[in-house]
Amino acid sequence: MQIPKEEIEQKILDAARKEFADKGFTRASVRRIASVAGVSTSNIYNYFKSKDDLFAGIVGPIVTKINRRFDFMESGEEYRNPDKWSYAYHLQMLNALAGFIDAEREVLKLLAFQSHGSSFQNYRETLIDRYTLVSLKFMRESQSLYPGLKAEISPFFAHNIASFWMNVILEILMHDVPRAEMTVFLREVMRFMFYGYEGLTEYDFSNMRPKPLS
Repeated sequence: MQIPKEEIEQKILDAARKEFADKGFTRASVRRIASVAGVSTSNIYNYFKSKDDLFAGIVGPIVTKINRRFDFMESGEEYRNPDKWSYAYHLQMLNALAGFIDAEREVLKLLAFQSHGSSFQNYRETLIDRYTLVSLKFMRESQSLYPGLKAEISPFFAHNIASFWMNVILEILMHDVPRAEMTVFLREVMRFMFYGYEGLTEYDFSNMRPKPLS
């Protein structure tokens, strides 16, 4: 009986996920992946053009989800709504982040720690750069919406905050922090950041009344 192509492809991906997790992208062997998957090496290339394409087959769906979130952040729709400046809303976002990290933990580890040599090896820096620009845009536009808010932050400060958040996620992944403990930790970080920004901007976020847009 002929095995469906979808089943063969899934076996290849499952074998590749373990190989990349154990060896990292650079040291991973397509030959070993083929052996574990029970297919020939040449058959793998019927499904994936290269080892990099195979790695993309595993991490690509997660990268797409992350990129969509950043696309939304860059649109500005979120911070134009004063309700989404609240501490309660930020906690909701943290719960969503904790759920995402917990559900996609193993693939995120591949992306974060085992992608050297692949086309995703600089993805971490790409996200830091995107978050830096989002933060600067956020502060510029928030000043027009909320008169009295001091929004002068340096690009280097914004870069370091973006790097800090990236490091928070990397530490969670590195230490396999369980979901419940992760949620507590992220709440601590958010409390620190939220009220830190209140101090930085000298503005009371709880009493936000946006200036009407013309």
